[in-house]
Amino acid sequence: MTTMQAGRPEFSGFRLFLWPIHRHELKKLIPMLIIFFLISFDYNVLRTMKDTLVMYAPASGAEVLPFLKVWAMFPGTLLMTWIFTRLSNQFARQTVTYILLSAFLIYFFLFVAILYPNSENLEPTWLISKLRHYFPSDGYKWPILMIQNWVFTSFYVMAELWSNIIFFVLIWGFANQVTRLSEAKRFYGLFGVGANLSGVLAGQASVYLSSLNYNPLLPYGNNMWEQSMLFLVTMVIGAGLIVMYLLRWMDKNVLNDPIYYDPAEASAEGRIQGKLSIREAFKYLLRSRYLIFLALIVFSYNVVINLTEVIWKFEVHELFTNPSEYSVYMNQVSTVIAIIATVSAMFVSGNAIRVFGWTFTAMLTPALLM
Repeated sequence: MTTMQAGRPEFSGFRLFLWPIHRHELKKLIPMLIIFFLISFDYNVLRTMKDTLVMYAPASGAEVLPFLKVWAMFPGTLLMTWIFTRLSNQFARQTVTYILLSAFLIYFFLFVAILYPNSENLEPTWLISKLRHYFPSDGYKWPILMIQNWVFTSFYVMAELWSNIIFFVLIWGFANQVTRLSEAKRFYGLFGVGANLSGVLAGQASVYLSSLNYNPLLPYGNNMWEQSMLFLVTMVIGAGLIVMYLLRWMDKNVLNDPIYYDPAEASAEGRIQGKLSIREAFKYLLRSRYLIFLALIVFSYNVVINLTEVIWKFEVHELFTNPSEYSVYMNQVSTVIAIIATVSAMFVSGNAIRVFGWTFTAMLTPALLM
């Protein structure tokens, strides 16, 4: 079907804004929509859980968050970027996705099965005592705690990298590769709605699990939060396994059909590029003024969001001394944010871009923050 028939638009009315999809496209769209929903679902669950773990670790607090961002997240991101680049230069896209997804899910399993139950025994006590001897000042308290509680630090890094690597690089990269330009204008908005809507379910599921009473019959944990954490991580692993199944199903039943995906067409549209090393990628970035400006925008955004979030989370941490109570509160906030984001994605963002342009719409958030 062409975009215009008999002088009339292809879609009209509410369908144009809410569901501009042809019936034959459902075989491709529905599994991709579920993939976006589940990956974002895991991200929303992990986002609150990682903060709860590091802030309520022994002798810890919200003050450790900035040190984690700089001394754990930054090196972790560089390392994972290097790993992703090496894998991408040696394996096909599907294989890289399965390897990295499996690595993350295996880590989360090992965390609840081995690392967390033995976190005290795994503390590098000899190293910590040496560091406190040579760096007795209070200014080194939080970096040392970050090393002491390395089990929680590692979970924080892996949870953050789930959004950076799995969601934004792998899943959005997969979508960019297999979605035609003619489909992107209609599909991407729905992907955003699905991702935002998952925050509602993730928030309420986390609230429910964090509110459960301690069950002495369950052979795990010494309090309600530890058992809630087990359920939350199990839920994350389950959603991740479903994503892997759907990706495999699409490779076998959708992406081998030229009706839905044609590698030659994708290459002609510029969605498939040559493989670059990290050095070549950075050289390419430094030669592009456009990409440098984008990098500055992302950097500025992260500075602002981290400054405001640390202050807010510090106050919430002072208010709630119990990790389960903190988790319930933060997930209720996440639910409200997800509802607003979903409504905005459906009715506000797209219309604002069409009416006022991308620049005006993009500047609304920093303008409101100031």
